[in-house]
Amino acid sequence: MQLFNSIAFAAVNFFIVIYADSKGIVGTAAFFVTMAIGMTITRTFSGRLADKLGEFKIGAFALTVQAIGLILLIGVTSNITFYAVGFIMGLAFGTVSPVLQAAAIKLSPVNRRGAASGTYQLGNDIAQGVGAILWGLVIDSLGFTAAFVGCIICTVISFGLLTIFFSKRS
Repeated sequence: MQLFNSIAFAAVNFFIVIYADSKGIVGTAAFFVTMAIGMTITRTFSGRLADKLGEFKIGAFALTVQAIGLILLIGVTSNITFYAVGFIMGLAFGTVSPVLQAAAIKLSPVNRRGAASGTYQLGNDIAQGVGAILWGLVIDSLGFTAAFVGCIICTVISFGLLTIFFSKRS
């Protein structure tokens, strides 16, 4: 799940400045600021909410918000909407990643939780690298819209895997 989610995040993380420039949007640093604010807000309560409602419900909501953010990103035309999308993406990415990491750790035997956390982070880092290469190639040959549509597909795959692995646990 997080593998596909991190591949999707790589397009935003690594190419958003170039994308904004291609759209004539200035002040891209504010995108990262609003994204960080969104992440900070959700990380303060998403874990407790997942404990209360279940990983599936919180993860499904976050992935839905992420897909909506990516759709909005494709059509962004102004600085204000661009920054708003940054906030939306921060809410989504800031929720889904820690919820999935906590779930992976909970599913591991107590004596393997450190290894589970390390493996999770390793997969996340590899996915970011793969995503950077993949989306760079897609952007060069097909453009940003195709890359963001690919990110939406990755998000849908994450949602499907979340459903398979966690819908019965919640």
